[in-house]
Amino acid sequence: MKTATFIRAMSLDGSIYVYDMKELAPLLNGMRIISNNINQVARKANETNNVYAADVEKLKGDVSELCRTVSNWLSTITSSKL
Repeated sequence: MKTATFIRAMSLDGSIYVYDMKELAPLLNGMRIISNNINQVARKANETNNVYAADVEKLKGDVSELCRTVSNWLSTITSSKL
């Protein structure tokens, strides 16, 4: 959808919601940690042409935990209508 179309639709029919995002900080921190781990595994893979299964499993676990956290956060998010 083009920006102008979106703005027109929201100004005529839309509602604006304000979300409390203060609980988002720990989630963003977790994403930074996981992306750091992915970069380290990628560097190791490029240097050695080898990746350890334990590293991949650790990343899978971290990503699963992050997905659960995001899901829980989204289910409890509160909004206030303007």
